[in-house]
Amino acid sequence: VQNQKSQMALLSKLVSPWYPPTALGLEKGFASVVHLERSRGGGYAARRAATFSLSESVINPSFDDQNIGNTVQLASIIGELAASAGLLRQKRWSVCLPEATTRTVVVTLESPASGSELQDVLAWKMERGFGQSLDELSVSREPLDKDSQGRARYMAIAIRKSVLAEYESVFAS
Repeated sequence: VQNQKSQMALLSKLVSPWYPPTALGLEKGFASVVHLERSRGGGYAARRAATFSLSESVINPSFDDQNIGNTVQLASIIGELAASAGLLRQKRWSVCLPEATTRTVVVTLESPASGSELQDVLAWKMERGFGQSLDELSVSREPLDKDSQGRARYMAIAIRKSVLAEYESVFAS
């Protein structure tokens, strides 16, 4: 029963997280905004939305390299996109960065660990899995259910701090 509860909690975090209802999605070649409202049936309906095609040079998604060719241009495009959808007054936004900007690894512990030993083992395995020093990464991790042999597992998702800073500078402007 506990195993089922933890699986449901992780699934809920992944497929039904709480985010602000106004979102920006970025990918190579396009940017989109949407504002969702809860409908009577408990689902959501898109109330406002807009999409803009981007030239290939505006965003070049990458885990390792610079992503944004021109931050001023991208900020201007996002502003125009929000204005065209009537969303300029929105203060809280969700943002979906391009998939290629992140890496995901599942870390399996060969033997039980706790406290600082657990942190050290996870850090070592994540650095190996991501191929980067953790000092250069922003990492989020979630415990997973134990594998079939009873070993602890964690899902870790990382983005380079320098890549994240590029996007944050656009959003700040």
